[in-house]
Amino acid sequence: MWEGYQLCSENYSIYLKLAWAYYEIQKFDSCIRYAKEAKNLINKKDFLKKNQELSRTYAILGICFDKKNEVDKALVYYEEARNLTSDELMKLALNVEITDLLISGKNNYEEAIPYLKEAMYISEKLNKNIENTWAIVILGYVYFKIKDFKNAKKYLTEGLKKSIKFNDKKLQALAHFYLGNLYFSEDKIQEAKYNFKKAYELYNSLGYKKTAKEIASFLKKLENIESFQDPYQSCLNKCDKTYEWALAICGIGSIPFSLKGYPEAYASCIKKLNKRENLVIKDALLDISFS
Repeated sequence: MWEGYQLCSENYSIYLKLAWAYYEIQKFDSCIRYAKEAKNLINKKDFLKKNQELSRTYAILGICFDKKNEVDKALVYYEEARNLTSDELMKLALNVEITDLLISGKNNYEEAIPYLKEAMYISEKLNKNIENTWAIVILGYVYFKIKDFKNAKKYLTEGLKKSIKFNDKKLQALAHFYLGNLYFSEDKIQEAKYNFKKAYELYNSLGYKKTAKEIASFLKKLENIESFQDPYQSCLNKCDKTYEWALAICGIGSIPFSLKGYPEAYASCIKKLNKRENLVIKDALLDISFS
């Protein structure tokens, strides 16, 4: 029995070392071949730490298929590795990998939630502060993507506080950026501007010039959008809050604070109001400039 265990263990180590060597030189097909040989050998024998050895092998297979952009296969092997391992650090890492593939590889935000929550739990238990903060921020982003704005704000705000506490500027920038998007979706332009500006400053200081430049470009658009708010609100204030008020909202408010489509909405609203000869609203709408 001992000889069988020793032979199995030694052969497994050889195959695993070969698999990893091929991974290091980006020969992923060869890596997969030797990792599968190791898996088959482990499955033929019963020995100590069998599940943990299988978990490590499945993780290597997951990494290789991930590098080959075969998302579905990578997810299968990562999941197998996650289910078999008893090592909480490894489980944390696998939850992160699975989350990344579900979000970036499949746009499956809702399915990523339980993996993020488990990553939060394990990282907090192990006092892995940065990993815990990352999981909280990404969970907030995921809730934003599925339009659960209440939970999105809750986790993004918590993640921002923790990123400041642990002085992780990259996560601070990420949290501010996602909060900017969240507030913009709620038409809270001032709050959106504040968070986008903070994200810009942080990304710029970290050397992420391209990202900072993209945020700066969007901030300019926000300035233009904001310039429409005051005359739009002035228009509504002058309108009777009856049919005409609803019509004004229909004509302009259906595309709130958006540069695209404003002139068309303006013309449509004026045309409808001319038919009703409502000069009060017409004069109010004429206050708005689209130049």
